[in-house]
Parts: sequence; C-alpha cells; structure tokens
Amino acid sequence: MDEAAQRDAWRRGVRAAFPLLPGAILFGLATGAATVSAGVSQSAAFAMPASFYSGVAQLAYAQLVAVGAPFASILLSVALTHLRYLIYAAIVSTWPRPRGWWSRAVGAYFVSESSFALALQEPLPTRFRYMVGAGVPLCLAWLASGVVGTFLAGQLPPLKHAYAVPAIVLTPILAKQVTGGLRVLVAVVAVALGLLLVSVPMRLGPLVAATLAVGVALLAARLWRLR
Repeated sequence: MDEAAQRDAWRRGVRAAFPLLPGAILFGLATGAATVSAGVSQSAAFAMPASFYSGVAQLAYAQLVAVGAPFASILLSVALTHLRYLIYAAIVSTWPRPRGWWSRAVGAYFVSESSFALALQEPLPTRFRYMVGAGVPLCLAWLASGVVGTFLAGQLPPLKHAYAVPAIVLTPILAKQVTGGLRVLVAVVAVALGLLLVSVPMRLGPLVAATLAVGVALLAARLWRLR
C-alpha cells in the first residue's frame, strides 16, 4: 500500500472522529472537575489526562483517593481498568503496521474505545493509519477538556451518573452501525423500555433499556434476513 493511500486513510480517520468530539469534551470536562472535587490536587489532576488517557481509570483513582484507600489498592484498580487495552493491542497487532518502532509507539498512544471502533470499518491495509488519524483529535479534545475541567471544579454539575457520559461518547459509533429502520426500532424500544424500567435500582434503567433495545434490533434483523 503506497504512502498516498496511508495519508488518505489518516485524513479520513480525522474526519470520522469529528462527530465524536462533543462526547469526548463533555467526558473530559466532567472527569477533570470530578477529580479535583474528590480531593486530588489541581497540579496532579492537571497532569492526569495525559498520563492516564482513560476517564474510567481517572475517576476510579479520584474516588479511591477520596475514601483514603491504600496506594496499593489504587494502583491495582487503575491497572485493572486498563486491562481492556490488552485486548485492543492483541487485535491491533494482527493489522498491517509501520515497521519503525517509533511510529508504532506513538500510534499505540492514540488507541481508545472510539478510535478502535471507528477503525473496524476500514479495510485492513490502512486500518492502523485510519485509527491513528481518528485518535489524534479525540486525544487532543480529551487533554484540553480534562485540563479545563480541573479549573472549573465546583462550577460544573456533579457527575452523579458516570455511565451516562461514556454512553454519550459511544452513541455516535453505535448509530453508524445501526442504520435505516433498525435505528428507528432501537430508538422506539429504548424509550419504551426506559419508561418501563424507571424503577430499576441504582437508576440503571436507561442503561438496561439501551442494552435490551440493541439486542431486540439485532434479533429482528436476523429474523428478517432469515425470511
């Protein structure tokens, strides 16, 4: 594959990430503010978006610090929240990649749930470069919003339902995978189930409803194909 095709894949990856930027920014702002509000010093919170590059790990760290957990427990929890990247890395290692170690090391930093998911729709020869292209704007948006969030701690509403923010981030990705009548079916079923499951403990009704709605849509699509 020539270099022109690789550059084109990188540019298309950048463009594909644009619809996801609002979710990344919201997540970064909320995570930065929640980290400082939990008692982490502002200087440490300022550096965490780049060193962690994981909102889940950063929130786990902040919450454990707030309750005075031992450092070993905090370190183990942060490590466990990053284990999912081993799965991504194992899959990415099967893709064609640049030969230089520097390109691979830099490219690995831009692997995230969003950039990885977007890259799965790209042909295999240019998939790695496409993923890096998508990861760059997402990473920059996360870093900037995370830093801004540390300065806005106390002025932003508290992050009471942490599961809602990743849902905002992943919704555009799922919407691209579910098209046409299936998208309408998912929306209708999700709203109906959300109303029925409003009394689910810990306010997990919307999350359960969304999961069931996607399952119903996939089942309906399979039955339709069988017909």
